[in-house]
Amino acid sequence: MDLSGYRYQPYYCEENAYFFCRDLLDRGEDPEMLSALFITNQNRCCLLNHQKAAPPGAPVLWDYHVILLQSHPPASIVDPDCRLGLTLPAMTYLNATFPVGIPLSLRPLFRVVPAMEFMETFASDRRHMRYPDGSWHQPPPPWQPPHGPHPPGTHTLPLFLRTAGDDPTLPGELITLEQLRRRV
Repeated sequence: MDLSGYRYQPYYCEENAYFFCRDLLDRGEDPEMLSALFITNQNRCCLLNHQKAAPPGAPVLWDYHVILLQSHPPASIVDPDCRLGLTLPAMTYLNATFPVGIPLSLRPLFRVVPAMEFMETFASDRRHMRYPDGSWHQPPPPWQPPHGPHPPGTHTLPLFLRTAGDDPTLPGELITLEQLRRRV
């Protein structure tokens, strides 16, 4: 799989994942085998290796990152920001991106959101990508932000990044890296 035919904009991982997910579903991907993975933690600072935003060989610290998990055997990860490839075997991706020994404060948590739930609940108005004066942190994509069945201007991203409490109204399920490794 390559990026041709897919929407992609650096620094807009949640939108990239949304449109990749929608396109994969439109191309016949089994919705039961596809999930969005929201990567964050209580500190909103996760260490990831092999990301294009960092110099080669250096890790990056993201407040969050969003990728896709294709669960049909063998499980794979879709991450257009990864230097190792757009699609990788899940364990290869997890072991390379989150090596053993990451300090506890930088370890990721994953909100696993099934594809259809992701399509029905995620919406962004890109407010998190603006400075207080309205200018952009990074140039926005040329397309309209995703809003699923919500009216334009809806912003549900904070719900996907919550890591505290056991709130059943939040999308998906929050799991640790170890739990994700056992699943794939």
